[in-house]
Amino acid sequence: MTTFAFGSNWLRFLETVDQSSVLASEKELAGMLGDVSGKTFIDVGCGSGLSSLAAYRLGAKVTSFDYDIECVECTKALQARFGVSWPVERGSALDGEYLRRLGQFDIVYSWGVLHHTGNMWVAIDNCLELLKRGGDLHLMLYRDAHLAPVWKWIKMTYSMSPSAVQWIMRNGFAGVQVLGLLARGRNPLRVMRNYGARNRGMSWYTDSTDWIGGYPFEYASAEEVTERLKLKGLSLVKISPKPPDKKPIGWKGTGSYQYIFRSN
Repeated sequence: MTTFAFGSNWLRFLETVDQSSVLASEKELAGMLGDVSGKTFIDVGCGSGLSSLAAYRLGAKVTSFDYDIECVECTKALQARFGVSWPVERGSALDGEYLRRLGQFDIVYSWGVLHHTGNMWVAIDNCLELLKRGGDLHLMLYRDAHLAPVWKWIKMTYSMSPSAVQWIMRNGFAGVQVLGLLARGRNPLRVMRNYGARNRGMSWYTDSTDWIGGYPFEYASAEEVTERLKLKGLSLVKISPKPPDKKPIGWKGTGSYQYIFRSN
């Protein structure tokens, strides 16, 4: 299967991570999950390792894994930089046997990962094996929108293209976003400079690259996700942002939802 080089993108992002990035990630995590101190926490698809580091610094007992070996390397490099340590492994959310060996956790966290596995619903079901009774499942998943199939084609094209074409697509997309900011009277440099403080400590260009190239790519409506997990014995605690009354149409409609479900 053609896939985007997620790990390579995160390794480039690692060069930009500093104390302010970690503090922003901690603030975001605490805002969604509350007090995680003393709780067992597994980061499913840890990517850069930034969310794992935030959870660790907030007092959680962290375990991380990712299918992409470069993501594992990135997380370990982040640990070394900040002088901390927790278990980090290579593993797949599609490997149910591997997940069962990991045990169960108070918090199962997967931010923007399972819709990139190529089999999102299987990955979600497998993650339920990790969840303790009364525990919380935190997911970020792309939402269904009228333009979602178009974006799927763009992402697939990017991932299948040679590096020169990817460079053109990546920077062309970034340029369109800059023009959009200028058209709305916003300063692009200021937006990029302040991006991390408002977006989990992330980098504007890293996220832009991840969006244009993130393939495989699946999506679902809030209703689909909620009903499916309700049948699995989970109740919805929180969703952000609030779903609109109608299926989103425009560019901004092709976004994501953050969910917190609790195992009953």
